[in-house]
Amino acid sequence: MGNISQFAGKTKPTPHRIESEEEALAIARELALRFSDRASERDLERVLPHDELDQLAQSGLLAISIPSEYEGIDVSNVVLAEITAILSEADSSIGQIPQGHFYVLEALRQHATEEQKQFFFGRAMAGDRFGSALSESGDKIIGDDKTQITGNGAGYRINGRKQYCTGVLFADWLAISALDAADRMTISFVPRAAEGVRIIDDWD
Repeated sequence: MGNISQFAGKTKPTPHRIESEEEALAIARELALRFSDRASERDLERVLPHDELDQLAQSGLLAISIPSEYEGIDVSNVVLAEITAILSEADSSIGQIPQGHFYVLEALRQHATEEQKQFFFGRAMAGDRFGSALSESGDKIIGDDKTQITGNGAGYRINGRKQYCTGVLFADWLAISALDAADRMTISFVPRAAEGVRIIDDWD
């Protein structure tokens, strides 16, 4: 999955550490009550839920799918789906945002090196949010990327444009798919504040 870039993040409070699936469900219900309060107003006035996503991250819910050997509780897919449903019933806009985050955590579980798992699961436990930047305009099939990754000195340069990147507006890390020089698919983890990254909020 590539090399780990140095993290240049901001200081944030340590999230709550959830201990069980039952506690995760209870916290989701508590947040849902808060999120439902102004959900229609946010939609009508196009108010982005930055405060609500901060609350979600601080609640510990974004770390519940992390494997237990990396200090998570590795909730079942059934519980993860139920938590998504609870949040979506309160505010469907908020409910869909963690999908990309949980996808990235699962990709790490399935494909990352041990060093990458230690680092990025640690960042997720510390409250960092991940957004997926995979889709491109004109994609006929999944993985039909035009974005390229090439060597650039000791590191890499990614060149391309993504769209339908739900959640990246609120993410600390972007998981960006790109083809290398041999046309192999890669996923790179890029800090949101990295030089050259431009996030355009152009929802119509």
